[in-house]
Order: sequence, then C-alpha cells, then structure tokens
Amino acid sequence: MLAALKTIFLLVIALLLAAVALLIPAHLRSIDLAVIEASSGEGRAVDAVLNETIRSAHIGPALRLMSAAKLPPATAQAYQTQIDT
Repeated sequence: MLAALKTIFLLVIALLLAAVALLIPAHLRSIDLAVIEASSGEGRAVDAVLNETIRSAHIGPALRLMSAAKLPPATAQAYQTQIDT
C-alpha cells in the first residue's frame, strides 16, 4: 500500500514539474513583441540574436525581431540581404 501511494505521489510531482516546464518560452516566437522591444534598447543583444537566427535559417523569427526592434534602415537592409541569400 505504501509503495502505491509513493508511486502516485511521485507521478503527481512529475506531472506538476512537466506543467511548469511547458510554461517556459522555448523559442523566440513564444515571446511577446513588447518583451523584444524592451530588450532592444542596447542594440548589441538584438544584433547577436538576429545573427544567430539568420545563421540558423529561422527566417520567421528573424523578420519578427527586425520589425519589433525598429532597426535603422541601413542595418535592416543588411539583415534583409542576409535573409534573402
């Protein structure tokens, strides 16, 4: 009887941990645009993320980040050229 209760208890804890893990954003698409805009103040972080997403061939998130970060036209054009290639 004790083994059955212990097993049920551990299963409940595992399910709770799995539910909490699903709440953590796993990809850029799951992050709100307001969060991206707020983090784009410094600029270097946005450049690093854009370079990484373009190199990884994640075109959708890269375009979304470019539109949210409001990059200068020259910088945006350089990234757009990289995306097009």
